[in-house]
Formats: sequence, C-alpha cells, structure tokens
Amino acid sequence: MKAKQGFLFEEVGSSFCVFVGIDVIVINEDDKRRTLQLALLDALLNKADGIVSIDEIVRDLSMPFDRGGKWVGPSIEQLRDSGLIEAMIPRRSRRKPRKGGLVNVWRLRDRAKAMSTATRLRSSLIYAIANDGSKGMPSKPS
Repeated sequence: MKAKQGFLFEEVGSSFCVFVGIDVIVINEDDKRRTLQLALLDALLNKADGIVSIDEIVRDLSMPFDRGGKWVGPSIEQLRDSGLIEAMIPRRSRRKPRKGGLVNVWRLRDRAKAMSTATRLRSSLIYAIANDGSKGMPSKPS
C-alpha cells in the first residue's frame, strides 16, 4: 500500500512515497527523516544553481504532512547544522496546507559532502519494490 503525505503510519513496513524520486519502506521515524534528507539533497545536487525549497520535492502539493509536519523542520535543520545547506530568503509556499505561508529556500554549501551524505542515506533506506519485482524508480515532479 502506498502512503500519501497525510497518512499516519499504522504499521512497520509501510511504503513511504511522499517525496519525488523516493519510494522507501518505513521501518521507523528515522527512516522518514532520512527519506526527507535524501530527497532534499538529491534535488539540490541535481539543480545547476543548487537552490531548492521543500515545495519542489513533494509529490502532492495538496496533501499535508503527517503529524502536521513537525518532523520536517528538525530533519532539514540536521542538514543545515552539519554545514551541507544554508537558508536563503524565504518565499511563499505553493503547498495548499501551508496556505501561502513562508517556506525556506535552501542552498547547497558543500557539494562533495552532500554527495557522500546522500550515498550514506540511500544505503540506509530500504527501497520499495514495484509490483513487477523491480526496484522502485524515481518519479517526475508534478
């Protein structure tokens, strides 16, 4: 079963597909944190200017995060505190649950460190397996 952003995980082993390009099996709350961090780092590494907001990595801009998104900020702050990213001027969010509220825009600070962190995060997550037995493939942003 694929989880939507607003779905509160009721069991271990549920599929988490909130972020573009990331389909993982969630074992615990740390997996959600790592999934967000990986999605943000991948987006930053794939942008020429290395600048991204959370709006650019969510699959469905109309859905809220589970638990009111209280886990999102601390997950991103870990990347900031480790020197990988820095906040830029906030802008209005396009996500409907944010109702036009401000959202931080992040800039990549250390590409090499971000690449090694993304590799470590990717290896720590269990990717969802598609119905045909192949590993889940990255999706395109909507």
